[in-house]
Amino acid sequence: MNKGVFLVMVGLSAVTMLAACEDPSASVQPSPVPLQSAADPNVRESASAAPDFDTGHTVHLTQVGIQPKALVSQCCSPIVFKNETSAAVSVTFDVSKKSSGPIAPGATWQWIPPNPESVVYHLGTNVAQRGSIQIESPNW
Repeated sequence: MNKGVFLVMVGLSAVTMLAACEDPSASVQPSPVPLQSAADPNVRESASAAPDFDTGHTVHLTQVGIQPKALVSQCCSPIVFKNETSAAVSVTFDVSKKSSGPIAPGATWQWIPPNPESVVYHLGTNVAQRGSIQIESPNW
């Protein structure tokens, strides 16, 4: 048998074996990932699902308390406090005593940190409902 015919036969055999092993019904298609609405209360800003610690720019004021209790954010970008409860609530900073005033249910209040710092705050007159924000320099 000449070399050219041998190579053609080997090539055809390989193609035939591959075709026999391929099952079109067994091909795996990735399932689409459902998109979540921003209105969904389970959707949070970052990948962390922990209510105690998170990164980002949003603090959720919920029926079960402040989420996250400790937030790490970058300086000079607004921090949004989102009231997800059924009653008005206020945010008061412990050191400066600055207050948001009443935040209506479903409403938000923004605070822009002027510099990198650590801030501790509480809800209204309830000093047991505490949260903290670590504001980092964007240059770090």
